[in-house]
Amino acid sequence: MTIFYVCDYCHKHNPEMCGYEDRQELRVAPDGRWLCISCWDEEKSSQDDPPWPDWQDASAPPRYVPGAAS
Repeated sequence: MTIFYVCDYCHKHNPEMCGYEDRQELRVAPDGRWLCISCWDEEKSSQDDPPWPDWQDASAPPRYVPGAAS
C-alpha cells in the first residue's frame, strides 16, 4: 500500500502533481495547510504577518498510521 501526502494548494490548482510518497516533501504552514516547497516559497513571499519560518525550520506533516484516530 502506498500513502500519498498532498499539498493543499496543488490539490486545488494542480491535482495531477500534488501527491508525494515521502511526507518530508511537504511542510505544515503556520495556517495549518500542507504545502510542497514550490507552494511554500510562493506563499511565504506573499505573507508579512506573521513571518513564515524557512522551509527547513518548519515541520513535516504527521506520519499516517492506519486506524489511528485523527
